[in-house]
Amino acid sequence: MLKKVLAIIDFSEKIGNGHKNRVNSIFKKIKIEQLEVQKILLDYTNKEIVINNLKETHFQKESSQLLLIDSFILSDEEIIFLSNFFKNVLVIDDWIGRKLIGDNIYILDWTAMADRSPIHLSQKNLKKFLGLEYCPIQRKQQSKKTNDFLIHLGSNIKISIYLDIIEYISRKYNDKKITVIDKKIIKIKEMIPSSKNCKFLDYLTENEFKKYLHSSRFFISTGGWSCYQAISFNCFPLLISLNDSNTYFDCYGIVFGGYGKAFGFINEFGKLNFISQDLDFQNNYFSANKIGEKFLLLNKLLDQ
Repeated sequence: MLKKVLAIIDFSEKIGNGHKNRVNSIFKKIKIEQLEVQKILLDYTNKEIVINNLKETHFQKESSQLLLIDSFILSDEEIIFLSNFFKNVLVIDDWIGRKLIGDNIYILDWTAMADRSPIHLSQKNLKKFLGLEYCPIQRKQQSKKTNDFLIHLGSNIKISIYLDIIEYISRKYNDKKITVIDKKIIKIKEMIPSSKNCKFLDYLTENEFKKYLHSSRFFISTGGWSCYQAISFNCFPLLISLNDSNTYFDCYGIVFGGYGKAFGFINEFGKLNFISQDLDFQNNYFSANKIGEKFLLLNKLLDQ
């Protein structure tokens, strides 16, 4: 029997590839025959057009098995409206600040460690699948670490934040190797004194990025899908939180569950405040943590 899935995914140059890569990882993980997937890429410029087109589409609930949403652009009201036309709705979300109500709405959120987190207490009307055991990635074998710090913060982070991080690491761990990845890398490099321990790279493909995660000991990030890729490659996240970002809860959940450490936060004036700590370069921070061991959710929803 043909099973149809519509996936609505946030994607643009500013938003980045994280949502799209995450959904692709989910569909690679499941093994279902006769699965037809339609993907809609959503950004702030085309949202109204996409919603109007969906409203004009005459969905047949029997033939549309699942609506998969990896989007913080869609509002609660829009998700609830769309849920009327699908058997099940699965919201992939690293920011459960929503107020969704619906017997057929599920949340897959591996950021805040299930019912141990206070973030999810308000989501009593939903069926929830939480925790990194549902994350659609698997831990890779440990490899030799040839780089100490990999820094990738995202397109909306100011160059001055990169400069502060590089200066801090160079001062505190002056013999450790640093790799910086960003689309603004030329401007960043121009403002950094020459250093044999610092390497600068332009934006990489996903496969190239994974290679650098695999060879790095720590990953400095503001959260998002790349952190879960880092965890799977035994590259320990050091997190910088932004209170006004959707990845704030993402950072909270990773630290709350022991999958990463808080490295700093960007305050209301745009200044980076470091959280002082000494890192143990001999310690395997991942020895007790498990991910990706029971990714059964999509199979369950599609079998209904």
